[in-house]
Amino acid sequence: KGIALPEGEAVIEVGSASAKKQTTVTAITIYNTEPSYRTGRLIAVNSSYICYGVKGGSIRVIHQATGMRLLQKGHSTSDLADVALSESAGDTCLMASCSDEGDLFVWKLELEEGTRMDAIEVLRVEGGRKGEAGQTYRRVVWHPSEELLLTACADGSVRQWSASGGSWASQDLGKHEGAVNDCAWVGTGSE
Repeated sequence: KGIALPEGEAVIEVGSASAKKQTTVTAITIYNTEPSYRTGRLIAVNSSYICYGVKGGSIRVIHQATGMRLLQKGHSTSDLADVALSESAGDTCLMASCSDEGDLFVWKLELEEGTRMDAIEVLRVEGGRKGEAGQTYRRVVWHPSEELLLTACADGSVRQWSASGGSWASQDLGKHEGAVNDCAWVGTGSE
């Protein structure tokens, strides 16, 4: 709903008593962070879930319709670097994350009959630790409509991950001279 504006010019006083309160805001968390340079997201949202990183590498997952909460642990040794949610099919979706140490995780989020929320680990890849050789995952980006995942790495590689027959496979999309800090799907996700 909203306010119907008359034809021509109109002035609406936003703080006026006649304006109805249209949006209810509910605080989810108080999020204190130290100022620092970050390339990733610490909060991700799709049509069914909200998730955010908490201290110690855990991820808080909230089902939007029920308010049900889950604390997903996995990045137990370092803080979260990036988190992303695939678009949901009902109450099921995929959540990908990578840690400051470069580990990559993918979990399947499910709400079972509105009584219990589960996060099932479907992929775990240990990255090269800071200062070591190997892929250190920095960014995770889901395809807008398919279960395809892009990852950007500190070693300059970009990989596309897909699940077929219950197992995950990756395809190298190229190597860059320097670290890759971000990646994105173009337009409709065809590239």
